Amino acid sequence: MPGTVSYNVRYEPQLHGKKLTEAKVQSLLRMADLDTALSSKPVNDLSIGQAQRVTLARTLANDLEVRTHSRISISSPSSMTPPHQSPH
Repeated sequence: MPGTVSYNVRYEPQLHGKKLTEAKVQSLLRMADLDTALSSKPVNDLSIGQAQRVTLARTLANDLEVRTHSRISISSPSSMTPPHQSPH
C-alpha cells in the first residue's frame, strides 16, 4: 500500500466524496488497535500486523456509521495453530 497510514484510511471515503477529519482518522486507528502516532508513517514501513490493522481501519472508514468505544482484537497468526503444529 503506497502512502501514509492517514492517506490509506481516507482513500476510499474520498473516492465517494466524503472527507474524514483527523479526529475520525485517529478514532478509526484506535478502533483497529493501531498507535495513532503512526498516522504520518508510510504504510510500507510498518510491520505486517500493523499494515493489516491499517487495512482494517480503512475498511471501517467505508462505513462511517460504525460507532464503538471497543477495540477490535487481532490475534497473531500462530494463535490459531493447532498445538501439535505450534512453533513454540
